[in-house]
Amino acid sequence: MVPVGRGVQQEYQNMLQSFTCCVGSGMESHALHADGLYYESDDRVWVNLFAPSRADLAIGATLTMETGFPDGDTAAIALDLPAPKAFTLAVRRPGWAGNGFAIRVNGEALPQPTLDDLAAGAAGGRNVRHADDPGQPPGTFVEIARTWRAGDRVELALPKSLRLEPTPDDPRVAAILWGPLALAADWGPRLQGRGRNAEAAPIPVIVTPAAGGAGDAPAAGTGDAAGAAPASLSWIAPAGTPGDFRAAGVARVPGTPGAPGDVTLAPFYRTQNRRYSVYLDVLTPGDFADREADIAAERARVRRLDAATVGFAQPGEMQPERDFNYQSDPGERQVTRSGGRTGRGGPGWFSLDLPVDPASPMAVVVTYFNELGLAPANGRFQILVDGTAIGRFSPNADATGFYDAQYDVPAALVRGKTKVTVRFESAGPRGRIAPVFGVRMIRMGSGLGS
Repeated sequence: MVPVGRGVQQEYQNMLQSFTCCVGSGMESHALHADGLYYESDDRVWVNLFAPSRADLAIGATLTMETGFPDGDTAAIALDLPAPKAFTLAVRRPGWAGNGFAIRVNGEALPQPTLDDLAAGAAGGRNVRHADDPGQPPGTFVEIARTWRAGDRVELALPKSLRLEPTPDDPRVAAILWGPLALAADWGPRLQGRGRNAEAAPIPVIVTPAAGGAGDAPAAGTGDAAGAAPASLSWIAPAGTPGDFRAAGVARVPGTPGAPGDVTLAPFYRTQNRRYSVYLDVLTPGDFADREADIAAERARVRRLDAATVGFAQPGEMQPERDFNYQSDPGERQVTRSGGRTGRGGPGWFSLDLPVDPASPMAVVVTYFNELGLAPANGRFQILVDGTAIGRFSPNADATGFYDAQYDVPAALVRGKTKVTVRFESAGPRGRIAPVFGVRMIRMGSGLGS
């Protein structure tokens, strides 16, 4: 599995124990490396991707391509034909190459218009916005119509510049690309063992006035030639090997004091055995201050929650489950692990006995988890206290990571008691309990939110 989020790492399966569709897709991908390199019709050949390759065409010509990719910025196409032949060679001009793109035929330069002169869709490529779009401009094709002969050579200069690719729903979350290559922030060696998430250091965000937020990044191609950054990415500097970069003094962990740190960036394909981020939080100082304020507010809420807690049970942990008389049907229920915590979910039901304070209004607070970038946790189940339903699960599409949901307990259910049984019960034969990562019994009030 190849995740691309924050502070992630590739996961590998043991082929002798697990052979899922991902394993098959991984092997299949090698057979598709040549897919889409070239296309042809009766009188036209499209050169679409730049990879070392040879194409024996139906029109009787052979194209052989050499490139300096992935780290270099040149490509060359040699043609071989048994006899001269007229056709059009359409060579892709990628938007990421910017205005430094150059093409020569047998050493003679073919003048190229600037990107600003190429209206979207007018010269081929993607029909997308350009002038008002801060992202990558559309690619086009340079059409070379001539009579080709054996020994003809087409040479390309494809300079790579840096750019931000913000996510559609939040411009403060962005990938950093160098030409066609996604860069990954390197957070050190991959983590091993079951407890690796709990031991992992927090992942910094990028805070830099120069960036102006990912949404303010200029269009690709407005920067200098290979390795140089556009003005809004001047906080990233080359670091030796082509494709390696360093961002100095921009890494900060919200809610944690200390001087800003550095971030090293390298092409994603070099992340073997590393912990990395492909998508980064790119914040202005104002954004960062807002995030720290949110963290302070959340910590204050957690302190109030802890002060109001009468009992807390951690599903999936052996001793807490014993302490709170964990019961389950089916008896064998899988332990779920997310974000360094354990949980229980699935079909049927499970229960825990929690203490109560009959002198105070009570509520059950349940912790759920939404994976970043995925649909919210879903389930169809109800929560009962001593056999009486106090609420039903409802997905929270606005939450990311761990979040709490509060279910008020009627006073009659705790009157004269010192503990009650909190039960999670799936609704119907097709119901399912969303993973539960914590169960609290709290005294209501004191400004607690749900």
